[in-house]
Amino acid sequence: MFFTNNLFIILRELRSKHSNVLPYFWVSAKDKKYQIWERNVLSIEIHSNETMFPKIKYIHQNPVKAKIVTEEIDYKYSTALHYKKGENIWDFVTKWVI
Repeated sequence: MFFTNNLFIILRELRSKHSNVLPYFWVSAKDKKYQIWERNVLSIEIHSNETMFPKIKYIHQNPVKAKIVTEEIDYKYSTALHYKKGENIWDFVTKWVI
């Protein structure tokens, strides 16, 4: 899952610990100085569980498919543990609920 707070945390970490890579994310746009991911014209707004949960499952399965872990809950940077067992290791993550 990716929330607005996450972008702030990423930029803060880049500024303080990895300032040498920050110029790679600089864009000359009116509404922002940095862009972490590419804009995609195929992006969709998510308004329902039927749309959101397949996305969450896909994201949780990425480290398994990449053979980084055998279980999605074992990936350190995943929200799978939060969704599957209710264990939240980050204070900025909340479950998707409609």
